[in-house]
Amino acid sequence: MLSKVPRITCYFDIASAHCWFAFEELLSYHKSTNTPVNFVPVHAASIMNTIGHKIPYYEKTLRDYNFYEVETLGKLYGLNINPPDDAFET
Repeated sequence: MLSKVPRITCYFDIASAHCWFAFEELLSYHKSTNTPVNFVPVHAASIMNTIGHKIPYYEKTLRDYNFYEVETLGKLYGLNINPPDDAFET
């Protein structure tokens, strides 16, 4: 009996910094293990709007935490990420 070759399908939000970090990790994983990775781009904000949800950036506390988290992830990757202070302000 033949064993199945492991494969990864990653649906990633094209507008998400978090997804960029995951994309980089999966590419690294693919290179080290030769596991096939299938990337499927999506636009999560469009999906969320279609089903009636607001994207997190509409809520200031979620937006601020998201930017903080992205800055922290950037530091782990040796990147200097500085989101603008007035991003998405209305």
